[in-house]
Amino acid sequence: MTLIGSIDLGGTKIYAAVLTPEGEIRGEARLPTAPRRPPEAIADSLVQAIEQAATAANTRPSALPAVGLSAPGPVDTAAGVIVEAPNLPTLNGFPLVRRLSDRLGASVLIENDANCAAYAEYRVGAGGGGRGLVYITISTGIGGGIVLDGRLYRGVNGVAGEVGHIPLQPRGGPRCGCGNRGCLEALASGTAIARRARAALARGGAPGLRALRPPGQPVDAEMVARAARAGDPDCRRIYRGAGWWLGQGFVTVLHLFNPDRIVVGGGVSLEGDLVLGPARAVVAERAFASAERACTITTAALGTASPAIGAALLAFEART
Repeated sequence: MTLIGSIDLGGTKIYAAVLTPEGEIRGEARLPTAPRRPPEAIADSLVQAIEQAATAANTRPSALPAVGLSAPGPVDTAAGVIVEAPNLPTLNGFPLVRRLSDRLGASVLIENDANCAAYAEYRVGAGGGGRGLVYITISTGIGGGIVLDGRLYRGVNGVAGEVGHIPLQPRGGPRCGCGNRGCLEALASGTAIARRARAALARGGAPGLRALRPPGQPVDAEMVARAARAGDPDCRRIYRGAGWWLGQGFVTVLHLFNPDRIVVGGGVSLEGDLVLGPARAVVAERAFASAERACTITTAALGTASPAIGAALLAFEART
């Protein structure tokens, strides 16, 4: 039986898996990242994680024909390096793929984590057998990946799919982590939802959130959602606003790529119609009717495993 290796490298944790070409996980392992360590030490942890996952799958890394590496930020797949990952600065430009390939005795391919998730959902998740899919992850920030006619679309240097930085309110909008104002991420991410909720509390509003919030605990989007579902009018308004802005982003995606599917993942997507209901209403109002009819907006099917699954599939297909 053919098995593939995969490593999902995050800012705080490393997740490794060994799986079949159909996406079935046979072994997995988790380790902390310790992002400020020297790059050689982080590479050692990546090797250790895939070794543990291989042991759990009753195999060894050298028996794997390919290993996929899912990484945050822009990556250079051809050069095998992370170009710019703010949460993993010591790895920028480090020859990570060459180091892992030498250590593991396997072919290694690196890809952006949102691109990996998009490809996994297209191949074995919520893709539905269509020709085009845009994956949007909504959590602390907003990222995305694009699959067109069965192929991952990276753009000319790997930046395609950064839907979180579509400028929607460039004048007077909230500051985004990228430094610009009014990006979709600054308007509809979990961070944006929490920021608006804190402002409501400071004004004396959001009484349901105030009652629900444990003393001293930071406000997050999930807490705001619980208050909204319990009837807090300010929190419901905050989620409607985030969904409205998300809908504007969906309309842009529909008109640019005309996909069969927009697949939404990430923690905020778990709130379902609380955020996607207003987004779908905007699409119905503002998108070309033909584009809206052709596209299904749905939630991701693979959960947090999607980057690892996509990385493995991409690595295996690149080798074969």
